[in-house]
Amino acid sequence: MAKQILAWAAHSSTRANSMLNHDFCPWANKYVYWLKKPIGWLTGGILAGLLLGAFVAPQAFAISAALLGLILVGTFWPYLAVRGVVGSIGWSRSRCIEGEEVEVQLTLTNRWPIPLWGLIIEADSEAIGDGRNVDQPLALACVPPFSTSRFTWIARPTRRGVYPQQQSFIATGFPLGLWTARRELKQEGELLVWPRTVALKDLPQLGGKADAVVGATRDKAGYEGDVIGVRPFRDGDSLRSIHWAQTARRESLIVCERQSKAQQTVVVNVRVSNELPTDLQERANDEWLIRIAASICREFIAHSWGVQLQIGDRIALVEAGQRGTSTIMDLLARFDWKAEANDGSRNRIRVPANRRQAEDMRFEVTRANAIEASDNAGSHKRTQKTRWVAVHRSNGDATANAVWRYRQPIWMLVDLDLDVDHQLQRQWERVCHDTASAAG
Repeated sequence: MAKQILAWAAHSSTRANSMLNHDFCPWANKYVYWLKKPIGWLTGGILAGLLLGAFVAPQAFAISAALLGLILVGTFWPYLAVRGVVGSIGWSRSRCIEGEEVEVQLTLTNRWPIPLWGLIIEADSEAIGDGRNVDQPLALACVPPFSTSRFTWIARPTRRGVYPQQQSFIATGFPLGLWTARRELKQEGELLVWPRTVALKDLPQLGGKADAVVGATRDKAGYEGDVIGVRPFRDGDSLRSIHWAQTARRESLIVCERQSKAQQTVVVNVRVSNELPTDLQERANDEWLIRIAASICREFIAHSWGVQLQIGDRIALVEAGQRGTSTIMDLLARFDWKAEANDGSRNRIRVPANRRQAEDMRFEVTRANAIEASDNAGSHKRTQKTRWVAVHRSNGDATANAVWRYRQPIWMLVDLDLDVDHQLQRQWERVCHDTASAAG
């Protein structure tokens, strides 16, 4: 009996709370929402004072006048304050990695002969925040009169992307907080936040000469190896490659044509959906696809492989070196899921013939359920060079048990509900050792 009474009381409380918070007249919101703000309260007090002064006692007009004075001070002071201040905001460098510290630099010039208090910065919290207090505004103590002040603090962006993703403003509601005046800040450059990568430690950095990694030379025109012929001089050729005997005989500059290196190439394809992620969890899953692809690309570039990255309708073909890593990471930082969902299916770019290279290895990075769907439809091609890297969540998802029934099993399967970094390192080490044992 007691349980029934408690259940009835809880149900009644829920119904009462729902009725008290129900919006019975949504059409009237635009007419009365101004009453929720302090300036609305003062305006209501002015109207009440005018009515009392007209019909009850003239002394009530003094109350209306005082309230009107508060409104004027609370609106014109912030407006004049921001009219006299100009500023710019930027970062100490143009690139960083997710979770990495970067210094934010703010410069403000106060043109008024009085100090300014109560200034706040309204900007993208990911770009200027520490990654913890997302909703907490950034406030400045004071800007001295007739001066240029510089403020610096440490930000820690937690999501990859191009920042700022919205306009930045200097704002103030000082001294009464009745109304907030804003002025746009000049943006000094942009910040590219690269996706976080996982160190694949089982493939250590190779020492020695680059020939140990790049491989032997081939009879294709280049700048390495033995001489395979001669040709006329072209702008940009080194004077050291001139064949002086042929030059004297032909009375024109002739250079030696040498062999080129037979560099290995890996293709990393991130399979993206044409549908925008519907919730934060799906977006987090897709972000891990980008992090895994970035980790694989960095490892192969570090071992002097050529890398071709494909994600959506964007393609990057890079050679080994720091410049190649920057190109790959910039592309991944600028990739926008929303733009891809809107335009990717209609404006798909094919790889031009002159940009295709013979691939020695291929990685397909995707969701496990996407492999299951494409396998049922027979829409993807399986080759011996292809390594499938899939992500999934194990909470009630049967995909983890189903993917191994395919004719060509998944090479690596990462559970996003566990420690992803540890899984990547362990599985990468295991599959690479298995490959080495099979080759031996």
